[in-house]
Amino acid sequence: MDADGVGDACDNCPSTSNSGQQDFDADGVGDYCDNCAYAPNPAQGPAVLGQTLRATAPNTFGWSTPAPVVYVRGPLGAVGTYGYEIRLTLPLTQTLVDSSVPATGAAFYYLVKPDCAVGSWQSTLGMEPGRDAAIP
Repeated sequence: MDADGVGDACDNCPSTSNSGQQDFDADGVGDYCDNCAYAPNPAQGPAVLGQTLRATAPNTFGWSTPAPVVYVRGPLGAVGTYGYEIRLTLPLTQTLVDSSVPATGAAFYYLVKPDCAVGSWQSTLGMEPGRDAAIP
């Protein structure tokens, strides 16, 4: 249908030419027609980052595959209401570095999601239904 040389039955993006069949997130939907190319969502619905975040140093977190992400940081006491004080977007990266240090006896929480229109703050879809609605 898209005349890219790949038959529709095997084309991961049959309506858009993509002869290389690029699929960065390996979800079976080609990058050229994927609504969230850096986080798997084969049904094109909500996508989670789908990677394990690891603290590599105080206030430094990393994950294995580069992705554009949005993150929020809030005081630990506000995690139950999803209250946050910082919301930032990072371009294609594998690291989140926050130069702030909480006061003695205090702590921060972080949430990270894919930076796409259908990205979810949840580690597993449906895990905490109110979280996506509470944090824009």
